[in-house]
Amino acid sequence: MPAPVVKMNPTGGPVSVQIVIGFAQWGRYRFVVYDPDGRNPHEVFNGRSDDNIADYFILTQDPASVVNHFLHWDVIVAPFTERPDQSFSVAVVFTQSGISLPGSPIVEIGQFSRPALVAGQAQLALG
Repeated sequence: MPAPVVKMNPTGGPVSVQIVIGFAQWGRYRFVVYDPDGRNPHEVFNGRSDDNIADYFILTQDPASVVNHFLHWDVIVAPFTERPDQSFSVAVVFTQSGISLPGSPIVEIGQFSRPALVAGQAQLALG
């Protein structure tokens, strides 16, 4: 399955990325940029949703510098208490100047009773 495409404005300024873990669950995450060939991984951000650190980062000041690159994320989502049939959601939101970009957000929703791995990626383009 091809990666969803997020279209950046070439003159829109810095591109920010936020992760939102919903349904009162918590998660540990990391974001990695790959070159257009899917090689040369470079971790750009990591964190936890249950700390006092904001769950967003500036991906780039210059959108043209990451055209056709891939942003990959992996998230370990866990319930605070183990009960069957709990819901979770992971949303990755791309913005420029506070405006959501075309192709964003990318959302995964599911159910679980134990920690789960959620992974996704987006290809970055100019739009």
